Amino acid sequence: MKSATVVRALGNGFAGAVVLTAVHETARHLIPDTAPRMDVLGMRGLRKLLGKANAPSPTMTPYST
Repeated sequence: MKSATVVRALGNGFAGAVVLTAVHETARHLIPDTAPRMDVLGMRGLRKLLGKANAPSPTMTPYST
């Protein structure tokens, strides 16, 4: 992979993370009671991927619901 391709991929990933964070924060302020928790959504997605790969899933932390 060329370094320009890597830099472009990192830039695209960063831009996507910024947009996702902005949308989530906006939703959190507009509808605080029903806005999804990103940590819980991330954990669910990770469990699904690891389940398909037959890998062990992470355990729940006290902060997760």
